[in-house]
Amino acid sequence: MLDGSELDSSELGIPVDWSGLFRPDIHFRQAVMRSLFKILIPCLLLLCLCIGCKEDKVDKLSQLQKEANELMDQHQWRAALACYIKALSTKPDSAKLHYQIGMIDRRLGNMDLAIKHLEKAVTLSPDYTDALLELGYCYLATNRYKNAEVMARAILKADPENIQARLLIGDRRAFTGSYKQALSLIKTLLKRHPDNINLWLHRGDLNLVLDRRKEAEDAYRHCISIAPMRPIVWLSWASFCRIKGKLSEAENALQELCRLQPHNLTYVCILGDFYLETGQKEKGLAIYHKAIKEIPGADTHVSFIARLIEVLLFDSKKEEAEVWLSKLASLDLKGGQSYYLKGHLSLEQGRFTDAVEAFQQAIHLTEPCDTLYFYLGLAQWLNGYTRQAKASWNEALRLNPAYVQALLHLAALYTLTGDSLSAQDLLQQAISISPDAADAHILLALNLLGQKQWDSFTQGLRLLAKLNIDEKKLRILEIIKYLKKNDKKVYPITLL
Repeated sequence: MLDGSELDSSELGIPVDWSGLFRPDIHFRQAVMRSLFKILIPCLLLLCLCIGCKEDKVDKLSQLQKEANELMDQHQWRAALACYIKALSTKPDSAKLHYQIGMIDRRLGNMDLAIKHLEKAVTLSPDYTDALLELGYCYLATNRYKNAEVMARAILKADPENIQARLLIGDRRAFTGSYKQALSLIKTLLKRHPDNINLWLHRGDLNLVLDRRKEAEDAYRHCISIAPMRPIVWLSWASFCRIKGKLSEAENALQELCRLQPHNLTYVCILGDFYLETGQKEKGLAIYHKAIKEIPGADTHVSFIARLIEVLLFDSKKEEAEVWLSKLASLDLKGGQSYYLKGHLSLEQGRFTDAVEAFQQAIHLTEPCDTLYFYLGLAQWLNGYTRQAKASWNEALRLNPAYVQALLHLAALYTLTGDSLSAQDLLQQAISISPDAADAHILLALNLLGQKQWDSFTQGLRLLAKLNIDEKKLRILEIIKYLKKNDKKVYPITLL
């Protein structure tokens, strides 16, 4: 402690009274200060910890977003979705995260979930153009046409020249059957934007729907002339050529697509699948095998390996599929894709119990998905678990009310268990969604037979004949009618 002997007042040039240093009130203030330090130091430490936690959260969020973006680049949609959902728990009011999740859900076919997240993104950021546009197309896909146009109008209010919003309005008219109005809108836009490739592609698509094939062909060819380096141009041209039955031209277009981006695995799959769908199995499988050998990263790309396994199962190459399934399981530790494909392999091998377990595990590891519940139901039905199959298909339909295959299988189940009215209701729903679905009409005909509605059954046969159903199947249906009329026991579902 300082005392008066240490400093000379004459050196300071001012008189100093050192006695005050030893007054009782000074000691009290010192005690108070010591107490304050005892309180302040923990508070400062807590503040530092909070700042540290905030920085940790920011780092975690940044890492999750980076990981999700990398997974998106690899088309690992479910794994990317899981990362974005984790990121959202760190920052629940992020419009961008809700938008990203909605985008992936839409790609995976989870429309209700996509709409939920996109609506949240728009609520958080009303001028978020990308979210408004994506939400508009989700509304279109779920037949909420007025809502879709509201989204387009909201974009145009902020940006009157936004072409994508005007295209959404055109698509809204096309979805409601006003193809000529939609085409008129596209032509008007093209006068102002003559080099816009998306407008020319829409013009081709609408002319194709209106069966104006010459005009459609001219539009697609014009796209090739002004944007030969755009992959979407060659995809559209290949689709048009397939519709016209020009398979060699379609093949050339897809080969050009792969030449533009030789390491793009999505385009490799499109070319390989083209060969598979046109009956050239060996050529299609060769495309996949070549990609595995020549494209860097193909042998560790989860989505590509998953597609390869599907192709191998399609070609009944179960042993090779099992080898790649083991590889996929080692790469996809947190995802459910390997279990999903394991379920398919087990179905192919007739191991229905294993298939049930695999699909259940896939559901446990991923977001709710109509496809997973559909195949779980199929495995359960084949394993004799009728009640569980019914529950799984109902869940698939809850997630996607327009899932035609789930409607058909549930209707078949109801038919077999004698609930003809419920089956008929489901089949009418399926036909309203897909009027040309032959299996739906066959099942409905069988259902009518079960109820002994002979006249309605005969009308159903006439409709099936117009749908170019195999004559053998029509003949079998007539035989079943004869047997039913004569009280013979039959099992008509085997017809499918």
